[in-house]
Amino acid sequence: PAMYLASDILSSVVEAPDTVVIIAPNHEGTGAPIQICGNGYYWSSGSLAGNLTLADALASALLLETDDSAARKDWSASLLVPYVAHYFPETSVVTVLLSRGAGDGPLRTLASALADAAQEQSLLILGSADFSHYQDEQTARKCDEESARIIEDGDITRLLTLGNEYLDSPETVAVLLLYASLIEQEFSAADGLLETFVQDGQRMAGSYYSYVIK
Repeated sequence: PAMYLASDILSSVVEAPDTVVIIAPNHEGTGAPIQICGNGYYWSSGSLAGNLTLADALASALLLETDDSAARKDWSASLLVPYVAHYFPETSVVTVLLSRGAGDGPLRTLASALADAAQEQSLLILGSADFSHYQDEQTARKCDEESARIIEDGDITRLLTLGNEYLDSPETVAVLLLYASLIEQEFSAADGLLETFVQDGQRMAGSYYSYVIK
């Protein structure tokens, strides 16, 4: 479902960006809390070029080196790449993976570096984060409502305290909120769904929402 929501967003973009920056969770949480990769992606039916220059600039702002160790293994960003390549075959990509250890200060620095980069080239920032998942439907809806309120309020401090039952990467959402504020654009909900499934004999729910900056 997350991929389909991303596809809807990508298909609505009128002009191809110079670079797509994918921000997503580092599920294993290994390595630096913020990892930035400028390498391209290659798969059996296609490829997408990386943007090493932008990746280096973002990493330098955070006093980091570029790092592809997590991006090579984690599916959170790579599953979106073929969709990006389908709609924007000539664009380039930068991958940013965030762990739960990424703090408020570095996330603000990252958002600021992205806003600076957006003055030099056209960027599409594509964030990936699951909302409530692996809970019963009632609990999932309650958690999603709380997450939505916090996002609408722009409460970064509260957002970063949310556990995995609310969001698997509040850090990703925080960067998007901060970036939207810096470029003086609105961050708002566009679409979403809550799906139910049976696991180990129990009916569980998972929810996915798309937000846009406009």
